[in-house]
Amino acid sequence: MAIPENKTRRSYTIENEILSYLEKRAKEEAKITGKKITVSNIIEQLANNDKKIRDTFR
Repeated sequence: MAIPENKTRRSYTIENEILSYLEKRAKEEAKITGKKITVSNIIEQLANNDKKIRDTFR
């Protein structure tokens, strides 16, 4: 995910339960697709879906 020049990446802490869910989902996605899927890929998918939903219901 590209970050615009005038923005900075913020750090955040993920709770253990959320991290284990994301890891589990990444493993399931990797089995389905046959490609390596990381937690950051899942987070990026969720962020894109959230953006699409917000844009749709403006």
